[in-house]
Amino acid sequence: MSQPMPPSKSKKAVVPAAQSTLPAEPPATIDDFRSAVRYLLISDHGMPAMVADEVIGLDDPYLQRIFGEGGSDGASPMEAAEELAIKPSSGKSWVKVGEDQVVFPVGGPINQYLEQLVATGLFGDNRTQVVEAMVRRGIESVLPLLQHAPPPKRNR
Repeated sequence: MSQPMPPSKSKKAVVPAAQSTLPAEPPATIDDFRSAVRYLLISDHGMPAMVADEVIGLDDPYLQRIFGEGGSDGASPMEAAEELAIKPSSGKSWVKVGEDQVVFPVGGPINQYLEQLVATGLFGDNRTQVVEAMVRRGIESVLPLLQHAPPPKRNR
């Protein structure tokens, strides 16, 4: 359990450990507002950075409206991040892992990267083969960490 942060001379708001620390002052510009929302989506809501960037891009009119309504006096990045992070129904997550498959949304830049990788021919002849190769490589890259990990707990 983490201890509360002691007061400091910096102008950071002290918030519960479950939430991120942002400057106490509201963002002065729309770019600062977008950056704060992005930070919250990634750090508090566990959204992958590429997904957060895409969500912010898709919902930019909403962000501009909420920032414009509140201006630098009242726009809340936390409220905006909460709104953007709402998932279709409870229990949903960004990645679904089944018995023999992993499902996650791709769009925008990810689609472009996949198409570029298909064009190289190095990782497969189609998007499915490229994704499978990338997931395998990602898993293989963390296998050395398992040497130092404690053994998994077994349910009795």
